[in-house]
Amino acid sequence: MYRVHLDYERVEPIGPHWYGQRPGGTQLPPVPGSPHSFYPVLTFTLGSLSPDVFGGATLDVPCGQIVLPHYFASNFTIEDLFFEFGDDGRVVRLRDAASFESAQIPVYADDIDLRPCALTLHRLPRTQDPASEDFDPDQLEWPHHQLGGVPYLVQPFDEPLVCPECGTRMCFFAQIANDRRLHVTFEDSGVAYYWWCDPCRILGCHVAGA
Repeated sequence: MYRVHLDYERVEPIGPHWYGQRPGGTQLPPVPGSPHSFYPVLTFTLGSLSPDVFGGATLDVPCGQIVLPHYFASNFTIEDLFFEFGDDGRVVRLRDAASFESAQIPVYADDIDLRPCALTLHRLPRTQDPASEDFDPDQLEWPHHQLGGVPYLVQPFDEPLVCPECGTRMCFFAQIANDRRLHVTFEDSGVAYYWWCDPCRILGCHVAGA
């Protein structure tokens, strides 16, 4: 429903919406089998968002702020991640951590250059809104970062994630595409999709190759 526009020239310090925060201040868990931490790809303060972003639903996000975490690997990507949030808004548990340990993922060092940038939201025109009958994928602006609405699936067989705790379909939250100007790349020039389960306070992430 909204396109996330990142201003590559206007770098901002920490704020309610920002990109590229260092891992030290986020209380994100370490990557299993690695000395490195997850990075907050994007941070949203929900109180500043319009109520129609998620179809009128009010998400019960702890502390009203949600962090979209991921890691940066040189040649391998775990496709599905599940982060469980506590009452204080911190990630208290990483689900399926054994998949990291068995894969032995090589993760980039913590000095990776993530640039904090100004962020604004723009309502998608009908031709760029996947929920619209007038949607035309050729009209999308790339990299396509989107918040709420209906996701644009680069792989048509991708489906909504199912919560590992309660087994219900999760609510689509956002998608973040490869963005080399910000030194963020996912598998095969792909897209990271984020889904939220309100009752369980679990954030799921699925990475799909383009």
